[in-house]
Amino acid sequence: MGAWDVSITGNDTARDLIDEYTCVFYHYKDDIESGVKKLEEYFRSEYDADDEEEVCGFYYSLADFMWKKGILTEGVKQKALDMLDSGYGLDLWAESGDKILRDRKKALDKFREKITSPMGAVKKIKPNYNLTDIFTDGDLIAIQLQTSGKQYARSLYKQLTQEEFEACDGKYVLMQKLKCRIGDGSAVVPEIADHEAYFRLFDGVYDTVPEITDISALKDANIYHLIGDPCLTSVFYSLDSSKMSFFKKHKYQLLGNFSVDEKYLEAPAVQLFLFDSKTVNKNAESELLSAMGWEFGISETDDMELITETIDHSTFYSQWLGSMTREEAEAQKAREREYVLAQLERVKTEGGKFFCIKCGSEAGIISVAKNRIGDLYVRNYYHQIGLGTKLLEFAKAQAGEGAYAEIPECKYKQTIVHMCEKAGVKIVEV
Repeated sequence: MGAWDVSITGNDTARDLIDEYTCVFYHYKDDIESGVKKLEEYFRSEYDADDEEEVCGFYYSLADFMWKKGILTEGVKQKALDMLDSGYGLDLWAESGDKILRDRKKALDKFREKITSPMGAVKKIKPNYNLTDIFTDGDLIAIQLQTSGKQYARSLYKQLTQEEFEACDGKYVLMQKLKCRIGDGSAVVPEIADHEAYFRLFDGVYDTVPEITDISALKDANIYHLIGDPCLTSVFYSLDSSKMSFFKKHKYQLLGNFSVDEKYLEAPAVQLFLFDSKTVNKNAESELLSAMGWEFGISETDDMELITETIDHSTFYSQWLGSMTREEAEAQKAREREYVLAQLERVKTEGGKFFCIKCGSEAGIISVAKNRIGDLYVRNYYHQIGLGTKLLEFAKAQAGEGAYAEIPECKYKQTIVHMCEKAGVKIVEV
């Protein structure tokens, strides 16, 4: 056991077990003695019952917890008092020196005074878990957005002005309850555990609650997802959205119950933090609206302003190094831009084409000149959801047999090589 101060709960054993005390005495609120027995059995099975430090950590913290909640039994109190009277466990504190030993004895004297004083009324005990499932699997739910007075806080993932964000106040989005997963919980009473509700979020913002008779016509929203292989997904879970209080706050309405498409039960799921914070710009509305309106597509473009702007904002261009002065960085940027413009001119001279991928907004470009693929640039963050690979796969089809990609020396060379390998594109280094 590790101890970081002389207090009753200033040790690993106490900290590990306090959550269990809450779960056990919530479950055994009408039979406290049985709850104590359960905890003692668990302690003996998981801890060293011959280790004086761990025994003290358990019984002292248990007595402290029960006294504070107004449920301290005579048996637990007497066990703690017997240990106090005998000096049980103090030899180990003596090894840390006289001062530490004196401080520990003072803490124990205060503890004795506490548990022998009258207890207050029984206090409510409730674990910090969502203890019940909400909704029925398949339920379609509309919730009202409340953007007034909040800041849009997901601009890195989806561009949305503050004015556009606030204009969504009072409007509705739709989600379907998919399933419930039993998550973290008590090791002593497994019945006490988090019920995590999983939802499928649909694309679209509605002025009023719509009438829905068939969900097959609804499009999926796309939540930015970076767990495992980066992707966009419509499936999410959240501690907040596993509580009815979240839905009541957002004036939910049930629109019916529809069959759950099994493919969504196995789809990647992202955790959303659907809470409002007064200290940081974080709120449910930002999370949900950032998943709306993603449009995918690759098309040819000859708009050089669009092409150069995409390059300017791409991950693979104009990276400032911390070791550079501003003047050095500007000079490097100028050299890079000169190189880029020369490459773009080369594509035009050879009769090549530029293609743009759109994902909500213009996200990246690539060029194809005969069999040669080049000029792959993807805006910040979009490359993490696989758009660079999608562009390479598309360009490979356009270039036909003998397609290859030219890769110059650059900061992100290895990343580009990896994407080419993933897309099955032959590499030529320049």
